[in-house]
Amino acid sequence: MDRYVFIQNLKLDVTDEKIKTVFKTYGDIVTVRLDKLPYTGFTPNIRIGYVVFANAAEAKKVVLAIERFRNDPNMNFTNEAEKTKVTDIISLFEGDYIVTNLFKPSWKKFPPVKRN
Repeated sequence: MDRYVFIQNLKLDVTDEKIKTVFKTYGDIVTVRLDKLPYTGFTPNIRIGYVVFANAAEAKKVVLAIERFRNDPNMNFTNEAEKTKVTDIISLFEGDYIVTNLFKPSWKKFPPVKRN
């Protein structure tokens, strides 16, 4: 399960191919799955998905890079290429976003979405 990266709050126009293009800079992608949480009237349409990498180390690199950026948006990147990789991923999302490998993938029941 460590190879799975859960993503939430994607822009509505983001496609599987766009996800593959942006995330493949971190490693080999086995599959991408995108979907929407059902609209309930209380929450907006929320795009979610999973990116499955060939190995856990590649998935962990993505999550760590995004978390470093989230904790310090003005951080110094080791090089311009690393900054571009992270900002390309961030550009796929609307507003607050989640990128983690802590969720167990299940397409029968989506993880709950917390709203303030």
